[in-house]
Amino acid sequence: KQEWEVTFDAMSEGVSIHAPDGRILRTNQALARLLNTTPQAMVGLPCHRVMHGQDEPIVGCPLLECLRTKAPTVVERQESHLGNRWLRVTCDPMLSGSGEVEAVVHVVRDITRQKEQEAAERQRAQELEARSERRAAINRIARAISTTLDLKEIYEVLAAELGKVLPFDRLSVALLTPEGDRLTVLQAG
Repeated sequence: KQEWEVTFDAMSEGVSIHAPDGRILRTNQALARLLNTTPQAMVGLPCHRVMHGQDEPIVGCPLLECLRTKAPTVVERQESHLGNRWLRVTCDPMLSGSGEVEAVVHVVRDITRQKEQEAAERQRAQELEARSERRAAINRIARAISTTLDLKEIYEVLAAELGKVLPFDRLSVALLTPEGDRLTVLQAG
């Protein structure tokens, strides 16, 4: 038993065992640290109060889903009352010989850093995509200029391609002869 308690408290994930009514029966030190409390202070309290700071179970509660399905449940959610930290919560039922849920093992992992890295990677990917699209638009414009001298055709390509990468309501291009004596205005939008 003592070896099991040492192992339970040595885990980096927050682990708690819950009764079928949601009350916490036991918890490890990692969960206490995550929630800035002690294991003793959590015992007997309902999960939704300790984990979510709520008076009632949350919508999509993994503990309730595990109790309902008698199957493992995993959710990822951001907890505003914990400084907007992202948590991955896994609930596994402990079934009796007759298949009834006797308790639920509730494992919590702080995945905030992972979520921040994923968001940064998405941002970088979006920036690379936008940069790539701008370069492709410039290439299409250059191709149009190199293949025709028809100003209206070039202008149509210019307006279409710029519209893909730069938002605008109207685009006007004024063309002057080298002598400055003739003006042509092309507009789109």
